Amino acid sequence: MLLDNWISCVETKTACNELALADFTDKIEQRDNTLEDIVSIFKRGFFTLWVQSVIGSKETVEQFRRHNHDEKIKRFVSLDERQLLIAQERIRQNVINGIPDTNRVLSANDELSILQREIGKKRRIMPLRKLFKSIPNLLLKLKPCMMMSPLSVAYFLEAESYEFDMVIFDEASQMYVEKGIPAIYRAKRVVIAGDPKQLRPSSLGMGRIEDDDYFEEDEVLRNVAFDAKSLLDLARYKYKEALLNYHYRSKYQELIEFSNHAF
Repeated sequence: MLLDNWISCVETKTACNELALADFTDKIEQRDNTLEDIVSIFKRGFFTLWVQSVIGSKETVEQFRRHNHDEKIKRFVSLDERQLLIAQERIRQNVINGIPDTNRVLSANDELSILQREIGKKRRIMPLRKLFKSIPNLLLKLKPCMMMSPLSVAYFLEAESYEFDMVIFDEASQMYVEKGIPAIYRAKRVVIAGDPKQLRPSSLGMGRIEDDDYFEEDEVLRNVAFDAKSLLDLARYKYKEALLNYHYRSKYQELIEFSNHAF
């Protein structure tokens, strides 16, 4: 065993000497093998010499001061947070500016007049479906962002009266394809988010729509749609897929770091 170690040591020393490291190996031998971690010592010496050579050749590196660098980072973070607040206020102001003036003279069929009349009623109140059909422009000005179930979208919002810049589906792995079509029909763009490893939707107690007219122009899509277990499955076939690199389930990075790296 000692002979094997000695042979390995000689071979390693020879290889080091060929790389102009004879001075390093000589100093190790002078210490009578009392150094515990020669590899770490070599790396420290190598990187120290490398940094010194770079500092001498790069003016920007030579003038680098950690304190100034940290101050710039803090200022950038502060300005970035401020810009976020400014953007939120700008969006809020744009929404407020789009709200109609309640002091102007209104006609009987004006959307604002219809809404004010319904708000003042105590009986014979107009059903929401009919009301929303009567005030499509005003409703989107008052509520430019809506959170609704796909069933509510299909029931309350007339397809001819409502069109959204973007419709976002969350937990799409738990929704049948046909349940999402009414909302997709009302969208200029659509984002379908979900986890393919989650449970699929259940048809227990409910039927499924099996009408070929939904996909009459695309036979392949029609077959995939009825074979798909969820809206997410169909979206992964039809649309470009993007995976998240990390998530925000925890306010503190150290609590969620293991999940981000492991899963």
